[in-house]
Amino acid sequence: MKKIVSFFAAIKDRLFKGGETNWFRKIFAPIKKLYAKDQEKTFVRGLMMGLIPAVILLLVILGALYWTGVLGGKKVAGPEPVKVKVTILTKKDCPNCWDTKLFLDAVTRQNLKITNKKTVYADKGLLGMKSEGEKMVEKYKITKLPTIILEADFDKNKELVSFLTPALGDIIDGKFVLRQVIPPYYDVASNKIKGGVNITYLTDQSCKECYDVKLHDRALTNLGVPTTGIKTVDISSDEGKQLVSKYSIKLVPTLILSGEVSEYQTLVQVWKDVGTVTSDGTYIFTDLGVMGGSYKDLSKNQIIKAPAPTPAPAQ
Repeated sequence: MKKIVSFFAAIKDRLFKGGETNWFRKIFAPIKKLYAKDQEKTFVRGLMMGLIPAVILLLVILGALYWTGVLGGKKVAGPEPVKVKVTILTKKDCPNCWDTKLFLDAVTRQNLKITNKKTVYADKGLLGMKSEGEKMVEKYKITKLPTIILEADFDKNKELVSFLTPALGDIIDGKFVLRQVIPPYYDVASNKIKGGVNITYLTDQSCKECYDVKLHDRALTNLGVPTTGIKTVDISSDEGKQLVSKYSIKLVPTLILSGEVSEYQTLVQVWKDVGTVTSDGTYIFTDLGVMGGSYKDLSKNQIIKAPAPTPAPAQ
């Protein structure tokens, strides 16, 4: 009760700063004057009925601002952040593997505080001895690296448990083990890097009006595909002619993906609407119209012009 009284007292101090009487008169004096006239009683009564809810709403808003610390400088402490220890388990020979910082950045937005962080390498130990990393791989049955292991008081943080499991990983001996890593990653069973993708932009230098294939860079990045080592091939070159013939390419410029593309499930799902997959697993971008620019139809030796922009509706 004391909190409620002090709260409204604080609100009153802000509303009536400079004198309660003066503040009240400024708002209600004109209304009082009108109300004194018998012929306007009905109008004023209606006005008052509309004003009272507005004043109540104002009090509620100011109360919320005061209680959350926006007014008065009062700060209400939220729940204490969950303290967590982080172990990054990785391989030394995987420089292009996915960046674990992506996951840690997402985790720290869940009211977590990292109190300790270390990196452990799952490479072979000296003199035939198992390294700490190898032992962790065995203990937690880890199949993909890099991965992350979180140690926290999960028994007291059920919301954190529901956020992390079961979609992202599982908890073993009080430690969360991330299972759903993104490519490229090191596959423990095969001792190989998975998720390598070859990206080729097939262009036509003679088509000055054609859209810029570099526009695909952002789309690939958003789909989680690393855009390092992109190769650009013109259809006039020997390699370009071979690609056009081998995959029966009719529209350029286009995007060709080969390698372990199937590791990128988001891209696989999207590709059903914008391209085709050949018998050898190569992904060919075919729906050039979605790029919003001009392109060339090789079968007709004709440039397909970009659609004219739709004029904005008149105001």
